[in-house]
Amino acid sequence: MIYAVGLAAESTFAHFTAEAEERGVLVRVADLAALQQDRESAQRWRWLTTALAAWLDHIPGPVVNRPSIRSDNGSKPLHERSLSQAGFRVPASITSSSPQRLRAFAGPTLVKAVSGVRATSRLVSAADLDGFEPGQGPVHLQRYVAGARRAGGPPHR
Repeated sequence: MIYAVGLAAESTFAHFTAEAEERGVLVRVADLAALQQDRESAQRWRWLTTALAAWLDHIPGPVVNRPSIRSDNGSKPLHERSLSQAGFRVPASITSSSPQRLRAFAGPTLVKAVSGVRATSRLVSAADLDGFEPGQGPVHLQRYVAGARRAGGPPHR
């Protein structure tokens, strides 16, 4: 069962917590504070997501994606190292502010957010790094691994 919790939706939150304790939950907490129109709403959203994450970390029963379990996901290089140490094959990557090192590594690579900020990864080449200055970095690049395509969809990443 997948639940969505909205800002200031107390009855929804009450239903969510009751159902979660009974059935278990699949979770992806999204902090949408930056999308709120005013500072007060943004702060309420942060409080709500912080409280929800703390509650999800401590309730008994099955919780898929407990918020703290992959806390290293806030740092792409650390997360990749953790996955590698857990036995996953992780493509080579580099995090650097050096234009020369980045260009030498580029192609075929994906540029990814270094931190836990949601961002769209995209393919880059060495030429895409022309004009990059160290003060803009760091940049995280990871080798692209071609995968199967879903019918009519983008490649898996």
